[in-house]
Amino acid sequence: MQVKCRCCGKMIDREIAYKVITNKQNTYYCTEKEYLNKIQQSQYHTDMINKIFVIFNCMITNTILFKEISELEMIYSSKVILNYLSANEDYLKKLLSNKSFSSQYAKIRYFTTILKNNLADYKDNTVEMDNNIENKISEIEIVNMKYKQKKKRRSIAEIEEEI
Repeated sequence: MQVKCRCCGKMIDREIAYKVITNKQNTYYCTEKEYLNKIQQSQYHTDMINKIFVIFNCMITNTILFKEISELEMIYSSKVILNYLSANEDYLKKLLSNKSFSSQYAKIRYFTTILKNNLADYKDNTVEMDNNIENKISEIEIVNMKYKQKKKRRSIAEIEEEI
């Protein structure tokens, strides 16, 4: 019997799939590593949201924050955003506290605009290369070409100098 992986959506045989029992319901994953990776990503997301609440100094219920953050997560991973927020927590708190906003919506939009502008330039040294990129690099075929450099052309002045 075929089951669907909850992480990647791939159809796999039930007998070789990694099974997790949650609330008396079975969920299947391709491998245990994929399941643990999903749990870790979920933890990064939770930590990131909690860090945002700390920066705002209150719990945000406005859904625009979650919409904006989910758009950012399509470009950057939760881990990168969390690392940026942790590294610049004091700076972001200072920016939000020094400016007065007409509404919570305006404050959220200001905050997410700062994130969008600064994440592009943020270099996160703690993030490892993506496994897919490593696999692609190992699959690259290096062709050994026999290239012989042509002799450099010389000008008449150079030839005259030799004579």
